[in-house]
Amino acid sequence: MSSEFNKKIDKSVIIAISIVVLMVAVITTVFVLMPLFGMYGLYNILAKFNFVEIQFYDRLSKNVVYFGFLLFVIYIVGVFVEILIKISIKMLKFETTKKVLVGSYVVQLSLSITIFKGIVEKSFSRIDLSWSGTILVFTVIYLFFYAISDDHKLIKKS
Repeated sequence: MSSEFNKKIDKSVIIAISIVVLMVAVITTVFVLMPLFGMYGLYNILAKFNFVEIQFYDRLSKNVVYFGFLLFVIYIVGVFVEILIKISIKMLKFETTKKVLVGSYVVQLSLSITIFKGIVEKSFSRIDLSWSGTILVFTVIYLFFYAISDDHKLIKKS
């Protein structure tokens, strides 16, 4: 029983836990400060750093639905590209190494950004997400995917 508690913790596990804790802290901060700043305050912060330009509707409910759907579509693009890359890696029978996994995340990030900027963003005429804002959004999504995936365990096995 005591041997279970004496296991050495990997750096990748510490990094994954740190990423999750950081994301939870940021999300919690946003939800706590949202009533103070509101959607418009968050927009002003993001616009200050040239991440996004938004044309708001008159009603808050329309804004929430519109932006919620945008976030859902961004998430779906990320999931679609991740599944596509995972299937490609299995079909090409690549060995699971650190280089392959890092390369896969870089390719996923690049494809997601390209698909979003080339196809999806045109459907949302009220939101103009800059390249740096798009990179930031998809980087956060893939950090989240990495934190909840077993990729760090696969690296340890290899």
